[in-house]
Amino acid sequence: MDFYIGSYTRTGGPGVGKCRLEGDKLSLLCNDPLPNSSYVILNKKQDKLFAICSDPVQASEGGSVASYDLAEGGLRQISRQDTLGAGPCHLCFSPDEKFLYTANYFTGSLSVFAVDEDGKISPIMQHICHEGKSVHPVRQTGPHAHQVTLIPGTNLVCCVDLGLDALMVYQPDEKTGMLKLYSRTDVPGGFGPRHLIHAKHGITYLACEVGNQAISMRWNGEKFDLLQILSTLPEGYEEKNTASAIRLNSDESKVMISNRGHDSIAIYDLDKQGGMKLNSIVKTSGGFPRDFALLDDETMLIGHQEAKLTLEKFVDGKLELVSDLDIKGCICTLIP
Repeated sequence: MDFYIGSYTRTGGPGVGKCRLEGDKLSLLCNDPLPNSSYVILNKKQDKLFAICSDPVQASEGGSVASYDLAEGGLRQISRQDTLGAGPCHLCFSPDEKFLYTANYFTGSLSVFAVDEDGKISPIMQHICHEGKSVHPVRQTGPHAHQVTLIPGTNLVCCVDLGLDALMVYQPDEKTGMLKLYSRTDVPGGFGPRHLIHAKHGITYLACEVGNQAISMRWNGEKFDLLQILSTLPEGYEEKNTASAIRLNSDESKVMISNRGHDSIAIYDLDKQGGMKLNSIVKTSGGFPRDFALLDDETMLIGHQEAKLTLEKFVDGKLELVSDLDIKGCICTLIP
């Protein structure tokens, strides 16, 4: 099985990489040293890869977004455009894949691009900057857009802003792709929302980085209704931690959130009405589990920002290391 990673080149990572899992053995097949590529996605045909980058191409500030042709098994860069926003950290397509959106963390902004049938990205056509702040004296002195994703069953674009403690929802113009603010949902002050994931049964789950909380929500057509809030950490744990990636298992009976600091994954049992119950909090084999991807309900790939890319398996309710690959700063894992 082949899969893709994004990594911090500033800590020795390969940038964008194509990897292989053969049996229990992990290997890096090829890479492009795109600076600090912290998130990658595939198009529906899975013949093009899109990645964000910390460095601009021509602009004096901000980062960029790149696209790659995956023909013949390689990584051939076919376009790269400036986001104008600093710290791009996430991206997604419009439903028809004619437009591409990026979330830019440091400037708290969204960038909008057109994409042609060959995967070539056109220069930026819209840059939306959020305004405001929230209660944390260090992490929330301004907006910090951390994720941009579609709301299922709609063409609405949701931007998760850690700095504002808010989910900003935008309505795109179907012809131009340009975004217009549709609604805003606030979460409790100081939670610092990071990433959300949508279940097919209609519930959305949100990982909050600053407050280390899991939230279940339901989209009501205008905003999100908050249903339940649970901690991602063991009771009494007071050391530094930041919640990170969030994933659903195959039948969506469980949601999982990684903890950076406690170095673990919190697992919750779910019902279809938005109820969550903590199942367990299991330790990972490395430091700072930034992202993870489930191969099945027993096995996962974990990108440890301060360690290695690992293959780990649940055995008697605990994660055990199967194998690893010495990739520094691995912060995104993508299984096609």
